Amino acid sequence: MMQGYDKSVGVKLFLCDMLKRMIMLSLFVGFAYAKAQNAGNVDFQTKKVGEVTISYPNSYEFTDNMPGGAKFGLLSPLTSDKDTFRDNVNLLIQEIGQDIDVSEGLEPLKQQMSKYITNYVGIDAKIMNLPVGKAIRLEYTGNLGVMKIHWVQYMVSKNKKLYILSCTSEKDTYNQFASEFADIAKSLTLDTI
Repeated sequence: MMQGYDKSVGVKLFLCDMLKRMIMLSLFVGFAYAKAQNAGNVDFQTKKVGEVTISYPNSYEFTDNMPGGAKFGLLSPLTSDKDTFRDNVNLLIQEIGQDIDVSEGLEPLKQQMSKYITNYVGIDAKIMNLPVGKAIRLEYTGNLGVMKIHWVQYMVSKNKKLYILSCTSEKDTYNQFASEFADIAKSLTLDTI
């Protein structure tokens, strides 16, 4: 039996609920850690946290002191002195008691997003293969308060857990981080537990 999961609700609603939590977490992280920082080089470093191994640019700050239950956050440097939001990547891990087929949740997630995000615009939603396994990839924009945000989220079920990697940026700076976000997602590996 999945912990925190009512089978009558189904995989689809469970994934929608997890996605809603990640949206709020990614915004909090971007503001909470906003501070001046110089951009570094484009070399990547690798970090192992529990069963998760991930690579990220040296210029990013790693933090495992995360709100909302996220395992860790990767915080980009600010792009100007006027920046108040740090583009970021964070990972939420949810114990679900069994592996699930994430592809069952793709269509319901696409339909639910407009309920969570003001001015929601879906850009891409697909099932894809990452080195870690089959994943849902959602890309969308929208407003939260006065912020115009661009998200890319990856969801993978493995080790009887749901892993949600959320990449968040301001809409107008997304293109500066898009390739780094994709490289980070492709670097994610999970030990078999």
